[in-house]
Amino acid sequence: MRFRDLIEYLCGQIISIKAKKPLLVAIDGVDTSGKTTLSKHLITSLKIRGYSIIQASIDGFHNPREKRYISGSKSPEGYYRHSFNYDALKQRLLNPLSEKRNRKYTTAVYDFKTESEVD
Repeated sequence: MRFRDLIEYLCGQIISIKAKKPLLVAIDGVDTSGKTTLSKHLITSLKIRGYSIIQASIDGFHNPREKRYISGSKSPEGYYRHSFNYDALKQRLLNPLSEKRNRKYTTAVYDFKTESEVD
């Protein structure tokens, strides 16, 4: 399947889902597998069709360095358990977009590149 055909197929699948609340679509994969590229093309295609899009990444929910590396910078278990602030992800992004919630969401709370909180 060509990339353009994949985008069209995914758009069709997403559009076919009827939801009263915002529809959450997750793209998962290993580092450098093309998640960002795929999401950019998917977002563009959906916007052309008139859909409003909220784009967020788990990267906006990293923990500070001292917590991320509490088990060492090369620890697979430490990466799994300590890299991300899953509570903030749920509380600030996912829960507000749930049915009958206020829709006041945040797409990031921490910038790991600058090691600083996001306003």
